[in-house]
Amino acid sequence: MTLTHQIKEAQQALADLLADETELSKLEQEQTAELHSLKAGGSKDFAHLATLEGKRAALASMLTEQRGHITQARTRLTELETARGREIHLERIEEIAGQIRQTRDSLHAGRLALIDTLRPELVRLMGLHREWDALRVAFVAEAREMGLVLYPDHYGFPREGSAAGIEAMWAELEARGGDVDALKLTPGTAPQIVGQVADPLPFEMAGPAPASIEVAVPPLVGNLYLQALQLQMHLQSRQARFERETQRAAVKGGRHG
Repeated sequence: MTLTHQIKEAQQALADLLADETELSKLEQEQTAELHSLKAGGSKDFAHLATLEGKRAALASMLTEQRGHITQARTRLTELETARGREIHLERIEEIAGQIRQTRDSLHAGRLALIDTLRPELVRLMGLHREWDALRVAFVAEAREMGLVLYPDHYGFPREGSAAGIEAMWAELEARGGDVDALKLTPGTAPQIVGQVADPLPFEMAGPAPASIEVAVPPLVGNLYLQALQLQMHLQSRQARFERETQRAAVKGGRHG
């Protein structure tokens, strides 16, 4: 039997006891009033007076007993209502727990989905970066065929005698309608050839603390991209070092052979 059903039964039992108490109280008051009236009138019918006194005393005893039952019924009802109140809180907590579990599962699924979305996209972006870098190398090679050395010296200045030729190349390309600005942009974070400038991100990275997640997304994406780029450069450097060491080992092995 549920607590709600038990409470309804207890409420009905209390109502019945209260109704019986009302009836007993009424009868006891009637007997008391009649007894007082006979005594006040100086009645000498002692047998009748004794009968009335006995009835009144019996009704008073029954009324006292009835009120004891009412007290017990009220206590029982209070206990049931308290237990039901606790049960309601527990039910709400169980519901909240279920909602927390559902929210947590959705959050974890979203995180995994974000990874699944970002992984191929970052791989694609790093591929575009490598492609840009390869095109830069091809551009440098074409310029070398023209007798121009685009890589600066170790101080960062144009090689001796190449500055004028480089400026002439820029001017000639510009006159032909070539995209000189594109050639001067570096795919990395620092210039690598003469006249080159770092390519800025297409959104703001600096500024005051973001006021919302939406505002914070661009710098988060920028930082993620730069970290991925640094990782790629590190991996490329490690791969190049491994290939050089492999070649050296092969050369040494050939000599000893």
